Amino acid sequence: MILTIDPGGSLKVASLGWCSFEDNGTLVDFGQILPEDLVDLLRTIQPTTLIVENYRNRPWKQKAHNWSDNKTSKCIGACEMWNGMHDNCKLVLQDVNNGITGVMWSGTKMPKDHDLSHQVMAYGHGVFYIIKNKIRTIQSYHNYVERIVT
Repeated sequence: MILTIDPGGSLKVASLGWCSFEDNGTLVDFGQILPEDLVDLLRTIQPTTLIVENYRNRPWKQKAHNWSDNKTSKCIGACEMWNGMHDNCKLVLQDVNNGITGVMWSGTKMPKDHDLSHQVMAYGHGVFYIIKNKIRTIQSYHNYVERIVT
């Protein structure tokens, strides 16, 4: 099972986006959860490939992160810890641009409300990885577009 994570860290909403795929690239499920529920999600899905959007502290956003408890980084750390404890799990850290590319390749549109975008970005990270690794083609994802957006 492939699990992709977009580790948003909002305190207001369930902002950690996730998406699961069969090893052949078939979409299984997706959603958004609270960061505190990440370990339960990992236990439930038991991924063999864990794809996580990597996070970087950008200089132009430094002021916005003053006094932050940095939930996004904690979620990435939890995924790294999970990977270290499960020999059968491969961890892949991807740049945010890979998720954006995957969303475009799939033909999916990002929601206007950023709070709802994390599950779509998780989907995009999965599509990018699956196409890049030649598991499936771009065309095979266009039939999922309506399901992921609605």
